[in-house]
Amino acid sequence: MAIICRACQPRGVSDGLCAILRPFTGYSFIMIRLFQSGKFWLRFAVYGTLAAAAAAFGLYFLLHHLFDGRRIQALADDAVRGTS
Repeated sequence: MAIICRACQPRGVSDGLCAILRPFTGYSFIMIRLFQSGKFWLRFAVYGTLAAAAAAFGLYFLLHHLFDGRRIQALADDAVRGTS
């Protein structure tokens, strides 16, 4: 038998979510409402997608700059120029 706290029972919070959030007693009501809020997940998805796109673009630009064929060829030529 699951124990549901008196604060979660009237709000209709599931047993599992109540058990997970029980250690956060000071913020439990806020967190429960936040995780059940569609607006939170929408914002999380939108900002997560924007952050992933920015990271992918940044990595692509950085790798394109670092591993440019002409730059690698020039570095290799400089490295072997003094050898015979």
